[in-house]
Amino acid sequence: MAKIQKKLEQHPVAKLFPAPDAAALDALRKRIFHAGKLKHPVVLFEGKVIEHWPEYCACLEFDLPYTVTEYDGTAEELVEHLLKTNSVQLGKAHRALIGAYLKKFYRTQSRANQSAGGSGQTFIPKYHAREAAAEKMKISSRLIAEAEYILNAENDNLIGLTLNGTLSISKAAKLAKERPYVLDTLAGLTDEALSQFLPTLNTNKLQSEDRLREEYETEVRKIKAIYKDKRQILNHDMHLRLSLADTDEEKAQLQEELATKRRNITELQNIRLEQLRLRYEKKRASILKANAKIIRTLRKACQAEVVSSTLEEEAQYLVYMRWDYELGKLTLQAAWDKIQRFDEKAKIYTLKSGRQVLAETEVITITHTAEIAKATTNAINRKKFCSGQKVLRPDSYIPRVFGRVGAKFMEKVNKMANANLKKEIENG
Repeated sequence: MAKIQKKLEQHPVAKLFPAPDAAALDALRKRIFHAGKLKHPVVLFEGKVIEHWPEYCACLEFDLPYTVTEYDGTAEELVEHLLKTNSVQLGKAHRALIGAYLKKFYRTQSRANQSAGGSGQTFIPKYHAREAAAEKMKISSRLIAEAEYILNAENDNLIGLTLNGTLSISKAAKLAKERPYVLDTLAGLTDEALSQFLPTLNTNKLQSEDRLREEYETEVRKIKAIYKDKRQILNHDMHLRLSLADTDEEKAQLQEELATKRRNITELQNIRLEQLRLRYEKKRASILKANAKIIRTLRKACQAEVVSSTLEEEAQYLVYMRWDYELGKLTLQAAWDKIQRFDEKAKIYTLKSGRQVLAETEVITITHTAEIAKATTNAINRKKFCSGQKVLRPDSYIPRVFGRVGAKFMEKVNKMANANLKKEIENG
């Protein structure tokens, strides 16, 4: 073991295993910070970290010393070792990518068997690398084949999107096969899409941190003002009592009493301010966590939307306009649902709910993901875009319904006006 300080990288195979969740990582960071060192050395293979990566990152963050040791087994033995020591459950994507990595080592054994069989040693069984990897990871050989395309692309962003569930294995493999040039610009395309969809979020939730800060500062000023008034009242009372004191000893007692009461008031003020600060920090942490979850969910949806658009896949979700009748009111709302089928001749979408939507008059947009469809629908309804003629076409079915409702209203208005005019003539 040797003490080193150069920056290390994580080994590619280690990236295929799931990392601990945020709570476990936070507890790990605190434990290492308090200990001031690592309990176990960082394990390297081929000069890259294969074990204790979170601990190594914590040492870099807190500028703590660490030691390393080299793994002395083969690459195949390394994967077996990581599978045994892994404590986090492997998902389908993890198992497929690890199986694709194992396939490379099994292929060498398969070729050796083929060579031995060709030399007359027919007793050696046939060895299929893909089937062996699939059996080892308890997953289908088709997913192993698709995962191999993902690994061969050697793109950490694509592997990350597959492992976190943003992209399915088949979609990621298709992207690696058919649109490899998109991988370099995928992050930029996602950021661009995210900036377009961010306005569709509920800005009240995203801006609640600023409002919480303003409320906290207002409350702080209020508490300070209250205790400032108390000090002024105390000082005024004490000055009056001091002016009536007869002896120096009595004045000294009053001054000591004043100092004690001022300290008590200051302590009470500090206690209230600290209680307020703790409540603020707790609420702020909750808001930051909720906001981060909103952004993270939308980012994953944008990534899936960008990839689906790039692959020119058929969109599955429809955002459309719908009349809702509730409590005697007829309102126009945006809604979304999954597309069941589309009639080219009639230009009508049939949705999963069974509802039929006219393509030329009632459709607002079509998306690839449910998250983007939901966010768009919420934004339209929140901004009340489906009112008046903002998103309606002049020849659509919806304005005609709106016109009929308006005509009936005008008929009632005319009847009431005629009745009033008739009364005035009779009284006049």
